Amino acid sequence: MLIFSIRYGHAAYKSNFPLQLRTKPARFKLQFVAGLLALMTLTTTVCAAPNRLTIASAFATRLPELGSQGVEATRRINKKLGRQLNVTLYDPGKLAPPGRYMDPVIVGAIDAAWSTPNLLINRNSAFGIFGGPPFGLPAADHMRWLAGPASTAYTAAYEAIGLAAIPCGVIAGQAFAWTQEPLRAPGDLKTLRIGIVSPGLSAHVLRTAGAQVRASSPAALHVMALSGALNAVSLGPYRVDLRMRTHQVAGNAYAPNPLAPAYVLDLIFGLKRWRALSDTARATIRTSCDETIQAALTRQSTAEPTSLKHLAEDANSLELIPAPIASHPLAAWRSTAEKLTAANPGFAAAIADYPWPKDLER
Repeated sequence: MLIFSIRYGHAAYKSNFPLQLRTKPARFKLQFVAGLLALMTLTTTVCAAPNRLTIASAFATRLPELGSQGVEATRRINKKLGRQLNVTLYDPGKLAPPGRYMDPVIVGAIDAAWSTPNLLINRNSAFGIFGGPPFGLPAADHMRWLAGPASTAYTAAYEAIGLAAIPCGVIAGQAFAWTQEPLRAPGDLKTLRIGIVSPGLSAHVLRTAGAQVRASSPAALHVMALSGALNAVSLGPYRVDLRMRTHQVAGNAYAPNPLAPAYVLDLIFGLKRWRALSDTARATIRTSCDETIQAALTRQSTAEPTSLKHLAEDANSLELIPAPIASHPLAAWRSTAEKLTAANPGFAAAIADYPWPKDLER
């Protein structure tokens, strides 16, 4: 059981070689080989140094909560371990193409990644439950379940694909959607061309409800909404909406988001790299992640009302999902869950184990 279970209350180029290089192929080949060997040596030194961890982030580190919690966690680890282990978090695209860091982590080319279980549902749909299911528990309660009853299944799901993972952050509070036109009738969901940050179970539910879904970074989605390619967005935490000024591309906000009442962030390692760390380093990473989660829950509980107040001042409207529409996402979730349960025993086990809110049937 992870430590925090006892504490929680709540992103090829084509070279055009100069003429002089093409007229001296032998010399160029030698220089090229020498340079390649030097690069391989540097990469090995950076990625395999026993006292260094390189972490690829799935989210821009300047993004509030989504990326900033990764910065918080790495700072805590570095502060606690001093010279024993140096941890560096890299923005998307610095260590691997955006969204393509998982396999490099599995084979050990990258030490670790700052990510979310929700990005792995195409490998195992059960990750969508671990990452925070639609219509699930509030964030603090979900994290207690993940750290306690679900910890063995969570660990086993990652180990089955060659990874070790530590829950390390959480999002509590985000909008269901920002839309360019108000939502008034159930059929309006079928008119949505919505951009979301994470293609987890919420994307499946929205597609089942008839929406067209596009996944990308908040900045890219903002541009697509400005261009008219999208007419709705869901960028993540309320603080991201404030930072991105989402009201400028879609002025009608509907919050909170029943498809993501909790959104888990985690640190994932290749199994070999994780096991090569000292007991002290592993314990320190766990403790630092626990502290990051607790700090996030405390911060978000006080920041959420303030963020919503500022968003209400900017939006054309900020309201709950209208009553005539509210039952349709739930029906779409039940249909999605039924299909995934039949297709994947791991998902079936996770959804059966989940302590669903008592008022889910309402």
